[in-house]
Amino acid sequence: MMCGKQFNHVVRALNVVYEALAALRFSALFKWCRDNDLMTSFHDRLWSLLSEVVSNFKSGQDNYKTLIVVRTILMQRLEDFKQWECQPSPTFKYWDMILRAVEIMIQNVRAERQGSLDMHLTLIASVIPYMFIANRVSSRWLPVYILDMLNLTSDIQPAFPSGQFAIRQKPVKFNGGMERHGDRKDSN
Repeated sequence: MMCGKQFNHVVRALNVVYEALAALRFSALFKWCRDNDLMTSFHDRLWSLLSEVVSNFKSGQDNYKTLIVVRTILMQRLEDFKQWECQPSPTFKYWDMILRAVEIMIQNVRAERQGSLDMHLTLIASVIPYMFIANRVSSRWLPVYILDMLNLTSDIQPAFPSGQFAIRQKPVKFNGGMERHGDRKDSN
């Protein structure tokens, strides 16, 4: 499903599913907060940040750093909400696990396209449990890969943080891909 010519189609489909489920989860979170009188517990800055995200989205600007701050503010309430929902509903827990896995996949595509080594290594570390659960043969080599990337020789190391670990077929900002996709014309 995630290989060859279907990769872009699957990523797009999972993006659509992720957006729909995340929107439903956030509306349920705010309903739960309203029902339990927790709306006042949110930091005042949250509402201005959400307005900023909407305006940045409309103007096509990057929201990644703002969304990290929003997520940090919402994290404790979101975790409380997940615990409360997962106890009576295994279905909720299943879809929450799906959302987390898709989120890792989307962020990994972003890290590769932007050439961000730190984000790439963080996400590879996040995907290790999923690879072991899926009983992938090469999963045992992911920790070795991470250690090798963290212990690069001093002459090679400066090239990686500048994004030179990703292959770019055209010199534009957001079209990098890993070396395993370098020969494919449909991966970017």
